[in-house]
Amino acid sequence: MEDIRGIIRDLGEIREKACDLTEKMASKAREEGIADDLRAVKEKTGDIKAKFKTLKEDASKWEIRKKLGFTEVPLGELRYEKSRILKHREWRGAEDTAYDFYYWLLNWHELLKSAKTNPEAMKKMILRYRWMGDYLAIPNFVDRNTEGMRGTALRTAHISYNMMIKNFASGFKFIQMADRHIAGDNPIAKRVILHDNTFPYMLLAGFPQFLAMPLQSLPLFSSTLMNQHAAEPYIAAAESFGIPADVCPLPEAEVGVAINDDYADMGICYLATNMACDGSVINSQLLSRRLKLPTFVLGSPLRYKEEDVQKLAVNELRDCIAFLEDLTGQKFNWDTLRAACERHNLQTQYEMNKWETNMTDCPQFTGSVLWLFRMFTAVGGAPKDPRYVPVEQKVDAMIKRAHKRKESNVRKERRHRAVIWSCPANYYADFNLWLENCWGISGLIDMESHAYTIPIDTSNEETMLKDIAKCYQQIAMRKHTNGGYHNALDELWELVDRYSCDMVIMYNQMSCRGMAGLEGIFQEEARKRGVKMCWVTQDLYDPQTVSRRQMREDVNKFMMTVMKEEPLDPSLVDFDDSIAW
Repeated sequence: MEDIRGIIRDLGEIREKACDLTEKMASKAREEGIADDLRAVKEKTGDIKAKFKTLKEDASKWEIRKKLGFTEVPLGELRYEKSRILKHREWRGAEDTAYDFYYWLLNWHELLKSAKTNPEAMKKMILRYRWMGDYLAIPNFVDRNTEGMRGTALRTAHISYNMMIKNFASGFKFIQMADRHIAGDNPIAKRVILHDNTFPYMLLAGFPQFLAMPLQSLPLFSSTLMNQHAAEPYIAAAESFGIPADVCPLPEAEVGVAINDDYADMGICYLATNMACDGSVINSQLLSRRLKLPTFVLGSPLRYKEEDVQKLAVNELRDCIAFLEDLTGQKFNWDTLRAACERHNLQTQYEMNKWETNMTDCPQFTGSVLWLFRMFTAVGGAPKDPRYVPVEQKVDAMIKRAHKRKESNVRKERRHRAVIWSCPANYYADFNLWLENCWGISGLIDMESHAYTIPIDTSNEETMLKDIAKCYQQIAMRKHTNGGYHNALDELWELVDRYSCDMVIMYNQMSCRGMAGLEGIFQEEARKRGVKMCWVTQDLYDPQTVSRRQMREDVNKFMMTVMKEEPLDPSLVDFDDSIAW
């Protein structure tokens, strides 16, 4: 029995020793494993530090941001379907996100400041005019037109758009003070000269006692940039009045605004033009009848490049001056005209600097901001508003610094250099930026921008009038659609060569008979030159005819079937924005 107890004691001791040994072996294994893990972590950390050090030494600040992955967020996932309202603000890296948010606040500040000046008048404007509601979409407009931007490109775009918003705010304040619908009968209304957007606005600088107001700008031209559906009720009103449904929606909508009595009630006269096309000639008659104001129609020669017609163009300007002198009882001031012309020359030079940069292998001012900001400087800008000059100076300096550093202005890569030709769709203002973000197609120059660039000789009265006449004959939408087919066709290929482009994005504006007649000639010339030409159907102001989604689909089919390419950002290829601003 004692032997059995001894054996049991011995087995217990052996068991305890075995447990102790097992625990020691497990502990040692864990220590060795942890040591191995620590060694692996240290080695990986060392590799990361070495790679980051190389990245820091070899890359510039904006390249680091790109390689760290801050630009890889699918842009299409940032917005809700159909409304395309942002779910949250786009992350662009700490610095760029903060800069973007700062300008978002600054833009709201400009809008609220214009309302704070006279809250009661602003309330009346919103209740009185349908188009005023469209300007609540201004922050959304800026977000759409800066989507995916980083670095200097983001900054120059925000600075440019902020100046446009200041322009809107000034217009709101002006209407609050001068519009009889809002302010009742007032002395300011009797100091206003209403004019078409295509009128040579700098001529009115010669009457500094009076205030020039582009009639259609706020109710229609700018509002359709904010809200794609802005023109639809006015087009419907015009068609119900008997205007044919197949005319250009631009003059049709202008008439619709008049029929709905949605123009501001102010002014001592209305200065109309025969530009940009025959539709404008007809709608000038209807607008004059509706406004019930003394009207002068400035006739512009169609063959504007011929020297024989320049005397006629100058005489038209002199007749307009005489009309205003008789109406106002004031003499024309040539000194204030000269100052406006000099600001025009300065602003034009800054615009040309942007184009010269875009001709190089490192373009800096592309996307939607190129044509949008140009539209504002061409129909108003520095000759009318001196605030544009410091903005242009600042943007010019930033572009030159970025170009010197060889900074890329695109989100991912630039696959194609393109000329964007024919009239753009106002209801899809951010289409050019979509091309860049989705397919890597950079629009380096476009038909709307490439106009109104003739410098004005301010030596004497005659040279000023002569150059103003030449300049306004080549206003946007007219320079390339009048005066012979070569102005649209030949100049396109000259720009393709100058900007080293391999692609043309050609708008097929459904209601424009003049450009439609050249379609076959454009295609034949593109084949000869080996330039890829993508046709995009649109209808200028009317998304009911051709939607934004259909415009994108034209590009998507071309890039996938003809170019055999995959999108840079698949989330942007197809989405529904039918009820979006």
